[in-house]
Amino acid sequence: MNELYSVQFLIKARFINRSFVYKFLILLVSIFSAYNITNASETAQIVSSESSALTIAVEIQQGKLYSYLSDQNEISYYQTVVLAVPFDGDISLAGLQLGSLTSFDKTNKSSQVLAQNKIIEFSEPRIIRGRKYVTVFIFPVTPQGMYEQVEFSVQFSGTTSNGKALVNDSPFEKMMSHSVLNYDQSKSFNAKTNNSFSLGTHTGPFAESSEWIKIEINKNGLYKLTGAQLDASGLTVTGQTTSSIRMFNGGGKQLPVPNEEARPTFDEVALKIIDGGDGTFDANDYILFYAEAVNHWIYDTTEVAFASHSYTENNVYWLNATSLTAGLRMTSADGSLDGVVGGTVSQSFDRFTR
Repeated sequence: MNELYSVQFLIKARFINRSFVYKFLILLVSIFSAYNITNASETAQIVSSESSALTIAVEIQQGKLYSYLSDQNEISYYQTVVLAVPFDGDISLAGLQLGSLTSFDKTNKSSQVLAQNKIIEFSEPRIIRGRKYVTVFIFPVTPQGMYEQVEFSVQFSGTTSNGKALVNDSPFEKMMSHSVLNYDQSKSFNAKTNNSFSLGTHTGPFAESSEWIKIEINKNGLYKLTGAQLDASGLTVTGQTTSSIRMFNGGGKQLPVPNEEARPTFDEVALKIIDGGDGTFDANDYILFYAEAVNHWIYDTTEVAFASHSYTENNVYWLNATSLTAGLRMTSADGSLDGVVGGTVSQSFDRFTR
């Protein structure tokens, strides 16, 4: 039988309706990992703007160019501009005008400047807070020199006017107004309706109750929790009906970076509750459950893989003692080798030696 582990982390968890700071930091990390965001007006300006089109002029400054060295020792230099795009649409290049060529001093003298097939390229779109953004890559440097200015026009498809302009003066929007070149235009773009950030909204098992005990696990094994231990967390569990005790876990997987990818679902954990047979959970009663660390082997029918987490060593399990739904419980299974208690299994093999 697996060793019984005592739980060292018991924290009373109450969901706070206004968790703005936490959400804002997550979004901030997502944005800066997706783009090299600087002040959009430093080198780029909008020359003309319509509901579904833009003309942009970019002053090329050698000191602000990014560089990329390929495996063939060919180097590319580029600048970036971030543009908003209608959520249900796309962006396309509609026109391009290049300024005069000037000499260019390479930072890497041993590398050859790559001959660019395209001056303008678009990144894959990223979804942030239900709105779509694209990074425009401008490659102004050729083997013959550097274009001092690049002017290009883009066309938008999709719903460019939804009849209602975005009004939001949050710190997030203020940051985006300095980072997205066509921020003012994008206020009327069609966006994805996303209620996952609605204040006070919880889905899954957390919709039923606002009080949970957070249990952090860092080893695979069978764990034991007593009523006294759970009460010490600050949330009273003793005296509750045994059947109302439930536990959930999100799998301990690392969250995907793109917001559009599905979040993990919470699965209920089967419990074994020893309550003396009276149906009430008391201080000396206890719960048994099997838990896994975030770093563990995964066995399925097709492969064996090792799952690891880059940011934590603790897998979180959530326990609630006031559920109106009866909790999932462990069941007995026949563990005999041949399906018969006390039975035997015969095994033989051939061995050849020289």
